[in-house]
Amino acid sequence: MKQKKVILIAFIIIIIGLLVVLFATGVFKIFFKAISNSDEYVMTKYKSERYGYSVKYPTTWKMDDSQKETPADLILNPSKDAAVLIQLINDPTLSNEGSFDLVSNEAKKQLDNNPKYKVELFKLVPEHSSPSSPSLVTGGFVAAGTFLGAETNQEWRFKEYGIFTKTGKAFYVRGNIKKEVAEKYGEIVNQIMDSFNIE
Repeated sequence: MKQKKVILIAFIIIIIGLLVVLFATGVFKIFFKAISNSDEYVMTKYKSERYGYSVKYPTTWKMDDSQKETPADLILNPSKDAAVLIQLINDPTLSNEGSFDLVSNEAKKQLDNNPKYKVELFKLVPEHSSPSSPSLVTGGFVAAGTFLGAETNQEWRFKEYGIFTKTGKAFYVRGNIKKEVAEKYGEIVNQIMDSFNIE
């Protein structure tokens, strides 16, 4: 009987130790966060036949590809304080050697010279084969920071991918979130942007 008690106590101590380790390493936090995110957003896939890309976004958000409000396809949340914009610019110079870096550096210069922008991150992405289409060579840049809105001078957070192809296509995928709700929508905006795929 005494031996069974010792084994039971040892078992309980091992379980408690295991739980402490799992909480300390964040395994439970990641697990519960993943559950809440998947429950919160049901995603749908949009495919642009006109521009040759696809992207996934929450079904509660609106996709507007009319380009009436802005020269980009627009994915907007219901409260209009978070959005992803996707714009295609044809640039035949992108087929030239070293052009990805030149176009990326020009984009950085434009951001740096705009007094409404504060760039916190700008990173070049070297040329590489696209995972979805190995014959497609892409490269470009990632930028992030804050900017002041044109009409209200309200502060927004932004993240932008410049995705260039040797076929002369420059895709600009940009997430904008009002600063006060950046924590609430940051992860889903990242998911939308990361789901972007050249078809």
